[in-house]
Amino acid sequence: MAISPRSLLAAHGLHPRKQLGQNFLSQPDVAEMIVARAGLTREEAVLEIGAGLGALTVPLARAARRVIAVERDAHLIPLLREELARSRVENVCVLEMDALDLDLPDVARREGRALSV
Repeated sequence: MAISPRSLLAAHGLHPRKQLGQNFLSQPDVAEMIVARAGLTREEAVLEIGAGLGALTVPLARAARRVIAVERDAHLIPLLREELARSRVENVCVLEMDALDLDLPDVARREGRALSV
């Protein structure tokens, strides 16, 4: 992501929403470090809660077999999808919903394995 999260949000008339607990990664090396320390394999399915603008989603997708990205802020979904398309990652399933409403056992069953969260 070449543009800062603050600039990207402002360009779309958006701002972080405190009531949703939104925080955005602004340094790509931090996302890469998180993914490296997670020790993911290409066989894993990852559940990302609060995908936001995709700063962590893209590195996760490059490391894992599949990413289920959950984001409840409808305003961020188009920006997330744009970032995924721009980054050419196709192994991400975006779910627009509150993660508290997600049936984790059902998702794991559909993935055929336990999820890394």
